[in-house]
Amino acid sequence: MLLRSPARFGPRFSGLIALSTLSIGIHPAYADRIVLAPAGTTLPETSFLSEIAVNTSIRKADYEWFAYSSGDGIEMEINRYESSTLRNKQWSMNFEYPLPTIRDLPAISLGIRDLTGTGAEHGALFLAATRGIKLSAINRRAFRSINVSAGAGTGTIGGAFVGVESRLTAGLNLTAEIYRHRPNFGVGLPLVRDLQLKAYSLNGTIYYGASFHKSL
Repeated sequence: MLLRSPARFGPRFSGLIALSTLSIGIHPAYADRIVLAPAGTTLPETSFLSEIAVNTSIRKADYEWFAYSSGDGIEMEINRYESSTLRNKQWSMNFEYPLPTIRDLPAISLGIRDLTGTGAEHGALFLAATRGIKLSAINRRAFRSINVSAGAGTGTIGGAFVGVESRLTAGLNLTAEIYRHRPNFGVGLPLVRDLQLKAYSLNGTIYYGASFHKSL
């Protein structure tokens, strides 16, 4: 999954995702992130998501996320990043607010990353939208759902980002994105109820981890 030349493949990948958004129908995914980039949807109301991604190379590093969605669907997320190459841990507090939408239109949300300026995104504002692709009978043999997201952000987000998330009938969840001008990928394997084992390529580095989502 390691992609060494984002500049070479990024525009082509972005173009394919942009074309996909022209498909008809919406089946929004209930997720707050694509891989690292924000999605247009938030977690279901009164639920939480805990996730960890660990790099096991010599330069050890790990991400941790904890997100909670209120009864109004407003989401707060705390993100921690630690690396042997950094003197201090990076902590981010993120907020995402889902906007009211009309039936058959994309789910849209507004948010801010790293509100306190103690992480990597330094108070970046963003707008994100997520749209589900209507699947044909043939496609439903392989896919349970495909959701496309696109958005833009200020500051270190660096403008536009795009991503796609798919659930296979075989059970795997696949995600891919271009965020902050770099490609990221993820694979999730549902293990038991609410728990997934995961593997990631984040900024060209392989991570392994797990996520746990629970409604309260």
